[in-house]
Amino acid sequence: MTADEVFAKYGEAMFRAQVLELSMGNFVIAVLDAEGQALDAKGRQILEADTLGARLKRIEPYIIDEHPLWAGNLRHYIRYRNYLAHRFFLDAGGLQEDEGVRDASFQYLREFERATALASYHMHLLSRALRLPLAPRFGDKIEASMAAAAGVDADTLLKFRRFHPDA
Repeated sequence: MTADEVFAKYGEAMFRAQVLELSMGNFVIAVLDAEGQALDAKGRQILEADTLGARLKRIEPYIIDEHPLWAGNLRHYIRYRNYLAHRFFLDAGGLQEDEGVRDASFQYLREFERATALASYHMHLLSRALRLPLAPRFGDKIEASMAAAAGVDADTLLKFRRFHPDA
């Protein structure tokens, strides 16, 4: 495993996270609309500037009642994503010189991709449970199949962990 392969996996993982972030923005708008709190153009601009945590905080009271595990997993996912974006390379600093650190880094990034698949699937399930007027990315069977391929299902619990090169 080369450092370039780790960097490429990081780029792929963050791309998937960015796609989920965009979906989460649409999800938040749909939840607020459904709750009678439609945003005007200025409100949507403010929402776009919000962090993922701030976006989730706006709608958490509505989704936590629907399914606490799914809502909680979204909260854990945001922590995971923030760690990856802001701290991961500080903890994986030895990957340029150490093959073991590169291998562990690559595995950690694969785990993050699974976390992204889980958050995406649980957001899909929440949107269906809340009957949100969102165009689904795929049908329910395809979403379930993609989740299963990632090793997640409706009951999977997301556990955040920091990267430790010796883990």
